[in-house]
Parts: sequence; structure tokens; C-alpha cells
Amino acid sequence: MTTDANNMAAEVRDGTQEPSATTAARVTEIVAAMSPHEPVTAPQKRDRLREDLGFESVRLIELTMVLERAFALPALAPAELVGIRSVGDVIELISRHVGGHEQQAPR
Repeated sequence: MTTDANNMAAEVRDGTQEPSATTAARVTEIVAAMSPHEPVTAPQKRDRLREDLGFESVRLIELTMVLERAFALPALAPAELVGIRSVGDVIELISRHVGGHEQQAPR
């Protein structure tokens, strides 16, 4: 994992980054911070990770690892990651694992 990905996970985990009110907001912040294409606005639920935000294979793996660390999750099974295409898909996946029902991303 790259240094910036490690730093992002540490900031979210230890609270030095501005705390978010919801799981969806935290996921969106992480996706935005790690996006290879700097989004003009905050990523939306409908934004596709590859096509709209520029994520490639290695960066998607790093995003997965940062999310696992930030939310103190066990390693996500590859089968769970199949079909994850958009920011909304990521929010739903993480929300299921943290037991939250907060699936509202900024619009």
C-alpha cells in the first residue's frame, strides 16, 4: 500500500481527520481522497470507481485495504467485491459490515 493510502487509513482510524457523521460520509471522504482523478465535487453514489473516478486495479486494492483499516474490518472476501462498481456499492458494502443503516451519500 502506498504511503498516502497508509496515511489516509491512519487519519481516519485515529480521528485526526475531521470526524464524519455517517458511514456513507466517511466512505465518500476516503474515496475522494484516494481517487486518482481529483473530483471537482464530492463523489456521488452513482459515480463509477473506474470510469468516473479513475481507479485502476492496484488503487482499488489500496482502497479496499484503507476501508478495512478505517472501519476495523476483517479482510473482505474477493466474492464480496465482485460487482462493486460505484461509490454507492462501496457504501452499501461497508454499511453491511459495520452494521449501520446509514446509506445516504451526499447528492
